[in-house]
Parts: sequence; C-alpha cells; structure tokens
Amino acid sequence: MKAKSDKPTVSIIMPVYNAEKYIAEAITSVIRQSFTDWKLIVVDDCSEDRSAEIARRLADTDTRISICINDKNHGAAGSRNKGIALADGEWTAFLDCDDIWRADKLERQLALAEKTGAGLIYTSYSLFSDEGGSRKSKNYMVPAVVTYRSMLRENYIGCSTVMVKSELLDEHRFSEALHHEDYALWLELLKCGVKAAGCRQVLTDWRITPDSRSAHKISAAKSRWTILRNVEKLPLHTSLSCFAVYAIRGVIKRYTGYKTVTGA
Repeated sequence: MKAKSDKPTVSIIMPVYNAEKYIAEAITSVIRQSFTDWKLIVVDDCSEDRSAEIARRLADTDTRISICINDKNHGAAGSRNKGIALADGEWTAFLDCDDIWRADKLERQLALAEKTGAGLIYTSYSLFSDEGGSRKSKNYMVPAVVTYRSMLRENYIGCSTVMVKSELLDEHRFSEALHHEDYALWLELLKCGVKAAGCRQVLTDWRITPDSRSAHKISAAKSRWTILRNVEKLPLHTSLSCFAVYAIRGVIKRYTGYKTVTGA
C-alpha cells in the first residue's frame, strides 16, 4: 500500500492568468475526483485579478494543492513547463483554469492506461459556452486510438483532457514559441513512438469564451500551417492536404449546433 508521504500517482498542472471568474470551478473539479492520489500545482502567470487569492483560499482547505507565482509573465506554455519542473508524480495531467473535469476523469484514464499500456491518455470532451446566462454544449467524441499520421489532419487531443507518463516529459516540453504548443507536443510524442489511447467517454468540459484562444480561428489556422511546414517540415503538397482536412473538419466542428443543457 502506498504511504501518504510517497510521491503522488498524478501531478496536475494548471496555468492561470486572470481567471477569477472560472478558477474556483476548475480547482473544485479536481478536488471532487474519485481518484484521490494527486497533487495540483497552480502556476499563476502574474494575474492582475483575484485568481491567485482564490487559488490560495482553496489550497488552505486541501494540502494536495500548491501555488506557484511566476516572477514575470511566461504565457501558458512557459507556465506549464514550470509546473512540469515542479511535478513529481508518475503521471502528469493538464487542466486549463477555465475548464472542468468530470468526477471520474482520472480514475477512468488510469484504468485505460493499465489496460492499454499507453503513455498518453486523452478523453472525449464537451465544448461549452455559458455566455449570455445559459449554458450550451456539444460533445466532441475522440477515437480510441490516434497516430502521428491521423493527428496531422485533425487534433483530436484537447490539452485539458491529457494525462501523460511523466518520464516522457523529461526530454519533451511545450514550445514557448508556438501558438498551439500543445498540438506540437502531442505530434512530437507520437512521432517518437509514444502510444496514445482515448477514453471515449466525455470526461472533460472545455469552456469557450470570447477571449479563449479557441475562439480566434485565423490565428489558429496560421499556427496550424506553421506547425505543418516549419515544425514538422512536411512537403508542400502534404501540408496542403492536411490543412484542407483540418479546415473542413474545423468548420463542421464549429457550426454543428450547440445543445442546451437542461437546468444549467
């Protein structure tokens, strides 16, 4: 049996910047996990609101939560990398400060990791918006298996859904020079032969806000092209083919109607 003083099974990294509206809900979703052997590292990136104060208040109620304050703004990638350097769990999971986990998220991912032997575990998720006073959502169902080749055409892996074997992050980190640094990292790991497996259940709620990077489609498209051409160094015809599939699927994904959540 694992002693309480031992390292956690899962270290959770949460980068935070000006998220006072959402951070309590995000942290609470970690506290409510059915799997309890975790430690949460909140990395505040010089927030100008009450984000750090709210995080500290919750940390006072749960010793598994620690707060790290950046000395200067490093962005999401730099904050995640700082959290990785502080983490000591067997697995590392990521949760953005405006997203939410379902209560059995970690439990189901660890079971799938044991079953498949995969080093990268991701989940289906619900894209939701609660702007305007009512919560609307739509589910994005992921495949059970992804490969480097399939991921070139569509990024199936949402960052807040990921749990990765920590030893894989010793030599692989988020690029602080890219807009979609998480997508670039998943490609890098898959290209190195890391096996990835997906939980088909919706276990993560991904919040879409007017300020979220997911809402800026032109910037996202430019970033995707940069990754295909300059990072992966794909031939022009291959890049065009992958980008075309990405664009078509992106339109379908964006304009598939939201489903109103009853009672939200």
